Amino acid sequence: MTKDRLEEFRSKSSKWHLTAQNSTDSFPDLDDAFSNEHMTLLYTEEQWAGVDTFLERVTQLQNNLRLLKSYVEDVKIKHSQLLVSPGSPTKLTSELNNTMDAFKALSSSSRNEIKRMNEEIAQIKKDHESGRINDSSAMDLRIRKNHVTSLSTHLNNVLRAFAEEQANYRDRCKKKISSFLEIYGGKMTDDEIDDAIETGKLLDFTHGMVASQRDKQKLIDEARSRHEDILRLEASVRELHDIFQDMAMLVESQGDMVNQIDKNVEAAVEYAREANKNMKAAVEMKASSQKKKICLVILCVVFAFVLLIIGSTFFCFYMPFC
Repeated sequence: MTKDRLEEFRSKSSKWHLTAQNSTDSFPDLDDAFSNEHMTLLYTEEQWAGVDTFLERVTQLQNNLRLLKSYVEDVKIKHSQLLVSPGSPTKLTSELNNTMDAFKALSSSSRNEIKRMNEEIAQIKKDHESGRINDSSAMDLRIRKNHVTSLSTHLNNVLRAFAEEQANYRDRCKKKISSFLEIYGGKMTDDEIDDAIETGKLLDFTHGMVASQRDKQKLIDEARSRHEDILRLEASVRELHDIFQDMAMLVESQGDMVNQIDKNVEAAVEYAREANKNMKAAVEMKASSQKKKICLVILCVVFAFVLLIIGSTFFCFYMPFC
């Protein structure tokens, strides 16, 4: 026989009602439902504001990286134009110098911002380990680390592409100087050209070759232009040396993390593609299912209508008063 527990429920209900009346909160035990351990995992408004600010800085750095890449492409185009232009066109050289200056300034500011982010991460980690901030900082720390590591890698790649273009242009300038020397019977190895550039004697050597051929003055100008280009390249590389070194060391120290992040990103992209395919398939299946349902309903209506007609026909056939 089933036990009647109505009185028990009424008793517990009255006890809860009395407890609620004695409390300032209509639900006195609601806060107890979350332990202190769970509450520490929740972000405060101040922490959310900090995350939003950090993500805005990340977005700005991403825009800077895109702009730096465009500068590298612009430098490549201008280098190619300079190599095919006689002498050193003033306008083109000025545009190249402006692009190089913009690249150096933006790469330096981006490097400094990434260094500041790393210092902030180190401070958050230190505060978390000392217990001065709650456990939600662990998630914040991972978010910041992943973003900063990705930004460091991309900035290092842009700097490497810039350095490779500078080295490539330097080699092309040396080849053009070597070709110029061979035309007039001179011959210098790459090492000799390097020594001549470093000591500033390349133009002296050129003047000595063509001093009796005044109509070849434009060739002297060509050698001077390439010589100045190489010196300008070396100066820019020296200015960016500290940035190259800082970013290389930072990326090297984060090597394992970078590889793991790249793998996670690739996996996420693959999962997103699969999800997109599955979503399209689900939409198509849903549309197909709806079409089938509509067709089935139409068939049922037609079938019922046919049955009605057949039934009425038989009914009228057997009933003379129909």
